[in-house]
Amino acid sequence: MLVKLGYYLKRYGKGDHMIFEIMNPRKGYGIVSVPRHKEIDPGTLKDIIQIVSDHTGMTEEELEKMLR
Repeated sequence: MLVKLGYYLKRYGKGDHMIFEIMNPRKGYGIVSVPRHKEIDPGTLKDIIQIVSDHTGMTEEELEKMLR
């Protein structure tokens, strides 16, 4: 989903995380860290969605629909 939104994999972080970046974010630094787990904790997913919403200008509801 992140790649479709214009993010690219910048690097692998410490442990089991991937660091994605988007060029020219609407707000913030344009970087989001995503755990490489089979399942992501609901709270963590909500945080990621909020960050991506800030970067892209999409609503959280629009992003949640993309995940379904």
